[in-house]
Amino acid sequence: MACGNTLFKNEEILCTFCLFHLPKTNFHLEKDNPVSMTFWGRVPVYSAAAYYYFRKGGKVQHLLHQLKYNGQKEIGAYIGKRYGYDLKQSEFFKTVDCVLPVPLYWKKERQRGYNQSKMFASGLAEAMNIELNTNTLLRIKASETQTKKSRFGRWEM
Repeated sequence: MACGNTLFKNEEILCTFCLFHLPKTNFHLEKDNPVSMTFWGRVPVYSAAAYYYFRKGGKVQHLLHQLKYNGQKEIGAYIGKRYGYDLKQSEFFKTVDCVLPVPLYWKKERQRGYNQSKMFASGLAEAMNIELNTNTLLRIKASETQTKKSRFGRWEM
């Protein structure tokens, strides 16, 4: 799903090459990593991390587009599960007791057929052996697409 190559019999979603060469951040091992620092002064966050580095036009972007726009929802659960195993080993995520996916507006979810965040969250929760809570957060209005905004524009409300 990342490189377009045919998978071997024992491979699932990602080929072995991509599995080991996608650019992992390992931010879950650092308390004051670049992701957590983006929240400083905005909202109180105990810890934050990202699984992969994102590069425009790269394999991670291709994976995300397959998940979000091309109906490949199994990518979300697969990547979530892999990250969940890593997070479970991190001292900064050992006390997590549930996963809350970011909800889509109901019309967008019906149009897409699923919520990509929920797919990722289900993999995380399964690997970490914790609750997947889909009833606490609710999106009550549609928001405009973030894809055309700058990084700063995405932070503005």
